[in-house]
Amino acid sequence: MNHKPPFSRSAVRRRGGIYFATMSATVIVTLLALTAIIVVRIQRRSTAAVASATTCRFTAQSIIDLALHKLSETPNWRTEYTSGSWVLVAGIPDNSWSYMLEDEKDGLLDNDPYDAVRLHVRAEVDGALRLYSVLLRPEVMGNLLSNGDMESGTVGWTEYGGSCQLIACDSKTHTGKWSTGLVNRESKETAMITYLSPDDITSGASYLCEMWIISEKHDPDIRVELVVTSTLSGTKTFEFIKPLHEADKFWIKISDTLKPVCDGSITSAYLKIRDKKSDMDYYVDDASIKLDADLAGLSIVTGTFRQEILDN
Repeated sequence: MNHKPPFSRSAVRRRGGIYFATMSATVIVTLLALTAIIVVRIQRRSTAAVASATTCRFTAQSIIDLALHKLSETPNWRTEYTSGSWVLVAGIPDNSWSYMLEDEKDGLLDNDPYDAVRLHVRAEVDGALRLYSVLLRPEVMGNLLSNGDMESGTVGWTEYGGSCQLIACDSKTHTGKWSTGLVNRESKETAMITYLSPDDITSGASYLCEMWIISEKHDPDIRVELVVTSTLSGTKTFEFIKPLHEADKFWIKISDTLKPVCDGSITSAYLKIRDKKSDMDYYVDDASIKLDADLAGLSIVTGTFRQEILDN
């Protein structure tokens, strides 16, 4: 009697093939799912990195504005800051913001008020790092005197305080073709004055005033005064306290900082120059009044932006 096996070999092979196909499909589906998860994670990390880099970039640019604001509120910033030293604005784990001033000329911030400085800013945001820099230069303030170089003769200047004569002189000049002289003085109270625009004078601001003078007297006692009238303080006089002197042949340069302080609106202002000791003739050339460079503000020099570190 013949007995057939319950399953033929062909049937077993078919069932094994189905099992293998099922397992293969399961593995493929699993791999596809894992791949999708990995891709999503990579995309999320990439998106997070891009977001961090973007935030870091904008943060670094904002630090430039913040540093400029802080400098504008610190008139003596050249002595308050040290060239090459970082200043931390804020810092928390994985995030920090800082800036630094650098004098690329000689490494000293406080030896020349007109030196340019490089502002470096650093931002770290969730692993992204940005380090930018720009060159800052003090804004050049113009001479507040309309004819300080005297090249327009006596225009803008007038006699004051008694009998005397104001003349344009081409034989005694420091630079250029003309100086302005006060001659035929009958008393030491006589002076020469020039008016300034009230809008150019601000209470509490410092102004650097300088001029070159030559006199018939070997050692004149020149007094320079800024006379300011305001609505609440009336007329007040501000004069050189300890003027600096510098010689150039027979010409003497005197300079000092004037700081007018008054209440209310300024309605008039003029500069007065006189020789307090004698009634000798004297001549003035290259006179100027400028807002102190430390108060003049800083501006970014076009074309000096640097992107120094770019890491993700």
